[in-house]
Amino acid sequence: MKKTAVVAGLLALTAATGASAAPPPTSVTCVLGGKTSFAHPPKGTNSVTFVYGALANVVTWVGGQRAFATPDVANGTSVVATFYDGQTQLDTAQGSCS
Repeated sequence: MKKTAVVAGLLALTAATGASAAPPPTSVTCVLGGKTSFAHPPKGTNSVTFVYGALANVVTWVGGQRAFATPDVANGTSVVATFYDGQTQLDTAQGSCS
């Protein structure tokens, strides 16, 4: 009986910790007068394109730094980061400049 309880407890613990072991979501942060940055890019990312508003400002990251001077955009302007491995799009993340 005790063996069954231990096994059930281990299975429950494995299920609980397995759910929390998921990687954090990919994100983009835009600070007016500061930097635009991204966090937790998908595995294999080697470039990122940031599009602010309606394609008015585009910044491309290729390896290395993960933060750039935010272009002159208005408060609330949306920014979309698109993550690539070569020509293959891996994911996107959207934020708002503030």
